[in-house]
Amino acid sequence: KETLFGRGGLEAFNVSVIQANAGTDTNGCQFFITCAKTDFLDKKHVVFGRVLDGLLTVRKIENVQTGANNKPKIPILVAQCGQLYSASVCLMEGAGPSDDFQFKKRFFMFQVVLLGEGAVGKSSLLMRYVENKFSPRHISTIQASFQSKQLEVDGCHVTLNIWDTAGQEKYHALGPIYYRGSQGALLIYDITDQRSFDRAKVWLKELQRALGDSAVLMIIGNKLDLARIRTVTLEEAEEYAASMGAMYDETSAKENIGIEAVFERLCKGMLLNCVPKMWVTVLLPTPAMR
Repeated sequence: KETLFGRGGLEAFNVSVIQANAGTDTNGCQFFITCAKTDFLDKKHVVFGRVLDGLLTVRKIENVQTGANNKPKIPILVAQCGQLYSASVCLMEGAGPSDDFQFKKRFFMFQVVLLGEGAVGKSSLLMRYVENKFSPRHISTIQASFQSKQLEVDGCHVTLNIWDTAGQEKYHALGPIYYRGSQGALLIYDITDQRSFDRAKVWLKELQRALGDSAVLMIIGNKLDLARIRTVTLEEAEEYAASMGAMYDETSAKENIGIEAVFERLCKGMLLNCVPKMWVTVLLPTPAMR
């Protein structure tokens, strides 16, 4: 497989890693590692993405607990992922004698935004997901609220930072402040309210203008517990979502239907969306290799 490090790629490097930085260097990389001079390198500092071959093992990473001979007690994976969080330092767990050079977990952090008209159930959906609670009283969100949730998806540890935006017209202009830089978006409407579905189309176009194709989009028909009086058919909603390149699902915050599945699907989409961009991997010797 063609990789950043040439055909086949390399998984370990004989350099003393001094500092890991998330940012933009002079070569345009979003993630880079500053390396100390070694016999293989002719300059004191190099951009990690330009190291191609001749390096064997990592000897030290600062700010990581180490044991004998400066060997880290936990193997490390360094990876670039996403846009808002352009770099993640990932700890691998559970490495043993049979899998010394295989990571057990990758750690990701994503920003997600909830969009839609007022009273469609955005806050109720988020409360059900994060706290497993539901309140029958409707309290309008003022500008935006924030929640965080951790979950496991396909062997990856994911932290979701979720913005719940206000749906009232007077707050509409503030939307871009909260969804700019998001890796995922849930566009929510009420299946019993045709107008909320029509307005969702406006929200979606605005979101796509701001984020382009960089974010994973999912349209959610909420209040499935009121399906007997729905005004937006499943077929109509699915057809529209497909035409816009978005996933589609239906939920009930009141009855706790489909909530977990929605966020899991969104996470899987964001993971697939970010992995192909670039991986910079540093695998360190485990205690079993000492």
